[in-house]
Amino acid sequence: MWNRRGKENKQKMKKSITFIAAFMLSLYSMGGMNHDGRIDVTGANGKAGQNAELTINVENDYFSICAWECQVTLPEGIIFKQASLVRDRCADDAYLNVQKTSDGSYHLTCMNLDYDTANILVNFTGYNGAIAKIEVFIPETIKAGNYDVVLTNCSQSTTAGESLDCLTTSRFTWTIEGTSTPEPTSDNIVSLTGSKGQPGQDAELNLNLNNIEENVVALSCRLDLPEGITLNNVTLISNRCPSGFTTNIQEATDGTVQIVIYHSRFTTSFSGNDGAIATISLSIPDDFASGEYTIGLHNISITSPQGVSLEVNETYQFKWTIEGSNPGPEPEPASWEPTDISLLDNIIYLNQTEGFVGQQKTLSFQMKNTAAIRGFQFDLYLPQGVTVAKSAKGRILGSLSTGRLPEDDEHTLTIQEQADGAIRFLCASQYDETFTGNRGEIVMLTVNIAEDMADGDYPIVLKNLRLSETDISKYYDTEEIISVFTVSSYTPGDINADGSVNVSDYIGIANHILGNTPAGFVEKAADVNEDNVINVSDYIGVANIILTGSPY
Repeated sequence: MWNRRGKENKQKMKKSITFIAAFMLSLYSMGGMNHDGRIDVTGANGKAGQNAELTINVENDYFSICAWECQVTLPEGIIFKQASLVRDRCADDAYLNVQKTSDGSYHLTCMNLDYDTANILVNFTGYNGAIAKIEVFIPETIKAGNYDVVLTNCSQSTTAGESLDCLTTSRFTWTIEGTSTPEPTSDNIVSLTGSKGQPGQDAELNLNLNNIEENVVALSCRLDLPEGITLNNVTLISNRCPSGFTTNIQEATDGTVQIVIYHSRFTTSFSGNDGAIATISLSIPDDFASGEYTIGLHNISITSPQGVSLEVNETYQFKWTIEGSNPGPEPEPASWEPTDISLLDNIIYLNQTEGFVGQQKTLSFQMKNTAAIRGFQFDLYLPQGVTVAKSAKGRILGSLSTGRLPEDDEHTLTIQEQADGAIRFLCASQYDETFTGNRGEIVMLTVNIAEDMADGDYPIVLKNLRLSETDISKYYDTEEIISVFTVSSYTPGDINADGSVNVSDYIGIANHILGNTPAGFVEKAADVNEDNVINVSDYIGVANIILTGSPY
């Protein structure tokens, strides 16, 4: 009797069980059983331009686990495709729900259901191991390196409605290797072709179908455009698309564009076996930077009149060149304001600083503190066109300042680039040493300023600041501090702005110091040591630039 009625009411029961399991998982915040549990993510190295698979592992020290949930945050730019359960740990009716959240992460909820038993919710098999797989696509534009995959809000529940003492957060460092576009393995090929684009103009690409199959009635793919490029329309080519073919265009949640070309009755095939079936019209903004870009096709499929999916390449990467004049990056809109630090304490900040285009600049970060600070952490966001300088071995050129370090100091500093473009600083003493003093330079970082940056004021932003005392329960958080970084086109030492530093500048600064300022004298360029005074130190600095290339 139970089996028959259970199967007849399967959909109603599923809704009820979803509510029950969600309620059981919510009990985690109320305490529950004191058993250790863990949910983490693992995976093999990924390759740009290819699909990849990540594994969700559930471990526990208590056998009766029937439900789990977690929130998965992927590195920026990685495309989520689908999630599925590992069946050897789950019952036949086990249910995995995936929802994309407002912050771009994915919330996974799993319930181990069995409609053929009176209990409905049953235990997962085993204590630990893989329980779900996440399939993702790594665009060709993703740079090689190490990225973080983060799980948050992790919890596990038993059939008795109790929650394990589960680690709520875990982090997996995922290595992505360099660009590797696989050769097509199918004789049916969907591809893109087109000529170079130019800023401020529309451009056209051809969507091509080369097929050995005679009967293809539909094509579907996702178009992944460079940021800033927009789709105008898709126009069918009549000699390959007879009457009755139509298009359906929709923007997907991941920012790609879903293109479907099909015959309304699914009875007429594309004409011919090769060449373009449609033109894709794109709009290129006036200020779009010249360079080489990648346009991707993902989730490619073609269909026969019988509704059968035919073998075809799953992805395609098209190298597209945009060339023409471009004014370079403009100063960011003045919608930001520098932070007033006068009323703040226990912070790290950067005084207003000026740098020159095409030059390096060492940023001097200050710490203002009333507490005895043992360690600090913050994320640095630089404006577009400003990048961290690195050594020949690829190490970021940054260091602790010695002026505030205690004698025989044991502080260590780690500086590492993050997936979202931030530069993370992490510093602490292995012992009980704290920084000396209450104000002054704490860390230095050398940056490069692009030659095409426009003159102006730009924001340098410090986020997620935390300063900690030796007692780890005593810490000081600041969400954001914004400083002003002024970019100037003057070259230090080139006081007559003729494009080089030479003997004319050497004579000119001497005349200025003696009271005979020459015409066209550029004061900012003459103040080579940036102390706001032009004197004999700058005179010597100009000589050093001529002789060695550096004012020091």
